[in-house]
Amino acid sequence: FKHEHSMVTQKNLDRYKSNLDILFEALKALRKDHNKELKGKAVEAKKDLLLKLEILNEKLDDKPNYKFTVERLKDIRKDLNTSGLRSKDYSDIDGGINALFKKMSEARDQLVDSKIDKRVGDLEGIVEKMQKSVDWEKRTIAKEERNKDYASMAFQVKLLDAKIDMIKNRLVEKEEKLADVKKTLASLLKKTRVGG
Repeated sequence: FKHEHSMVTQKNLDRYKSNLDILFEALKALRKDHNKELKGKAVEAKKDLLLKLEILNEKLDDKPNYKFTVERLKDIRKDLNTSGLRSKDYSDIDGGINALFKKMSEARDQLVDSKIDKRVGDLEGIVEKMQKSVDWEKRTIAKEERNKDYASMAFQVKLLDAKIDMIKNRLVEKEEKLADVKKTLASLLKKTRVGG
């Protein structure tokens, strides 16, 4: 450069070099300050994210609201992705988010299972009562059939036939309802076996 531009003196070159050195030192200082600032922000971001996770974990333990928890976890993950945390800190927070998702999922599954167990118990009780009622109607029909054998007049036989038809109609309805309840119960039992 000096040979091609004869008007540039050594003194000018030394001055440019000195100015460049000063600029590089200033840039290094700025980078150092910037890194320090980023590090401080990362520490604050990590504290903030950990606090949010802790609060969410406590809420999940106290009074679970699964929809709220999912939304907050999504927000925390979004904050994590824009936090600028280094990989180890990022992994720690990400692991905490995943652990809370897992905890929430297990709690929700347990709640669903307990509801299914209660429903199964209720339906088993209903089936037992309905079966007793069906058996009662069958015994009543058999009793009325025997009464027909001892009826001495035609109108008594007709009256007993009408009564038997009424009971049979009730019996058909009860057996249909019982079949529906048993079908629902079998479906729930199948779910508990698949889930358990």
